[in-house]
Amino acid sequence: MAGNYAFSDSASLRASAGTGFRAPTPGQISTTNVSTRINDAGVPVAEGIFPATHPVSKFFGAEPLDAEDSTQVTLGLAATPLSRLTISVDYYFIELRERFDVMGRAHWYADYRHANSANFADPENIQQFGGKILFDLQAAWRIGDTYTLTLGGQNVFGETPDRARFEACCGRIYRSDSMIPWQGGYYYLRLAAGI
Repeated sequence: MAGNYAFSDSASLRASAGTGFRAPTPGQISTTNVSTRINDAGVPVAEGIFPATHPVSKFFGAEPLDAEDSTQVTLGLAATPLSRLTISVDYYFIELRERFDVMGRAHWYADYRHANSANFADPENIQQFGGKILFDLQAAWRIGDTYTLTLGGQNVFGETPDRARFEACCGRIYRSDSMIPWQGGYYYLRLAAGI
């Protein structure tokens, strides 16, 4: 809704109010990406990204995505006090709700054991590794209609597996085949421009 009221030939007041919404994108509500790898026990292990309505997501407390909605109000004054001078003053207020721009993900790795040889009866040949939870976080800020600045990280707390007792030499302290990633945290700052 918008309106304009002219006080005189040289001054007018304009105002508008409205609401809007943006539905979740198909990618946000339906993307599923699962990869399967074989762990050291020969058992397939699945890792993936699931939509909020998937049973796996619901298990961790996810709720269905709702539309992003907004309320906007504008108020402006235009005046022409002199024949060659025009003054315009505008006020804009936009409130956004249900933004989608913050994302988090957790990876849970349970305790596991690794044997240095086929002699499972000897406890000296077996190392117990503790479980870990790794967190990924990402936040995005819209800059006008063109740019998006994104700050994020994978394994933001820098978790690493327990130090290896076997197959660790030459400066390496973690097993290269560790179920838990050993590279630590990865952080990024990205600026994207839309066309």
